[in-house]
Amino acid sequence: MNSVQNRVLVIGLDGATFDLIKPWMADGRLPHLANLIQNGCSGPLRSTIQPTTAPAWTTFLTGVNQGKHGLYDFVARRPDSYNLEITSAAHIKAASIFDFVGQQGGNVVGINIPYTAPARPVNGVLIGGPFAPAVTPELFYPRSYYDKILRLVPGYFVLPDYNSRAADPMADYAQKLLTGIANREKIALHLLQTEPWELFMIVFMATDEVQHTFWHCLDAPEGSPEYHYRDTIRRVYERLDEAVGHLLEAATAVSSAIPLSTFIVSDHGAGPFAWMINLNQWLANAGFLQFRQDKTSGVRQLKTGLLKQMALGYRRYVPGQWRATVRTRLGSQRFDQVKGEFESVLLTSNVVWEQTRAYALGAGGNIYINVAGREPEGMVQPGAAYEQVRQEVITELLTMRDPDSGQPMIKQVH
Repeated sequence: MNSVQNRVLVIGLDGATFDLIKPWMADGRLPHLANLIQNGCSGPLRSTIQPTTAPAWTTFLTGVNQGKHGLYDFVARRPDSYNLEITSAAHIKAASIFDFVGQQGGNVVGINIPYTAPARPVNGVLIGGPFAPAVTPELFYPRSYYDKILRLVPGYFVLPDYNSRAADPMADYAQKLLTGIANREKIALHLLQTEPWELFMIVFMATDEVQHTFWHCLDAPEGSPEYHYRDTIRRVYERLDEAVGHLLEAATAVSSAIPLSTFIVSDHGAGPFAWMINLNQWLANAGFLQFRQDKTSGVRQLKTGLLKQMALGYRRYVPGQWRATVRTRLGSQRFDQVKGEFESVLLTSNVVWEQTRAYALGAGGNIYINVAGREPEGMVQPGAAYEQVRQEVITELLTMRDPDSGQPMIKQVH
């Protein structure tokens, strides 16, 4: 028996930030978000550590931290190995809010939520989200929704491909972001009106994607190449505000006799991007990691350099439609295996592990101690030696300075 007494609508805007929302609300450009904020509660929340998509959305879904759900980054180290694997919903060790609602007899619908692919069984409908490499039946639960959704939205995609061969690659990518919003809005409106639900959740990634690509254009000077794209982020926010209005209107209409609670949520904020730090090179410079210096090191460096150039060429010169075909033909699981093997070669091929005390992997700034008995060639003993190395790494990180201003670059180490 269904014991759920009200309905909940959750709309995720990945990477959305009040730094942009508030001034655009003040200008009257985001009326639906403004109305929700004025008539509800709002505020900046603390994200996870690290504040990246993989742990943050998984913590939102499960209500537990990374130590309990198991996702720290887009990649994970395989047990008893230095090799990497691409993380997915299969790595999540905790139950999600969809499980809890289903156990109480409630129906759920989830659309495009990061780390819900491959789709787990739920009491309802689940369309998996990033970072599924391709749209295949395993993206959907029930599997029959693969055909249903592709009939509703032919050409449906999870994330847009950046086509560097387009006449105007930036404009082409911006249009794909808007198309992705429209696709998901159409699916959501259809499922809102045709499926039973007590919990309905959809995540739009376009806010995050457009900020990664176009943030540097926000204040571009007139006459610069970037000036033409200065309004791209705002246009995406305005289109998402429109989608929020449509979704809220539809949810309210089907919930007229049942109380409806609405949440607009983000997994982290956004801002300008000044520096990229190669942590493994930094660890080597600080004496924590040892790169090979023997006769094979040059060959290994050449090999990894060629692999990087191949990956860059694949993204730059192979048309997006062809890349999508490759991902579909391989299947999500095999594609992730190949990608994990590629990442493993880049990380492991030129490191002298038996002389390495600490190393980094992933995109979030995660540093690992090379622990004896855990890593295959671990050299740091658990206990006092581990704590000593850990403290040395922390101390060194806090000395890192901005090369322009001389100010500390690291606020805190966890």
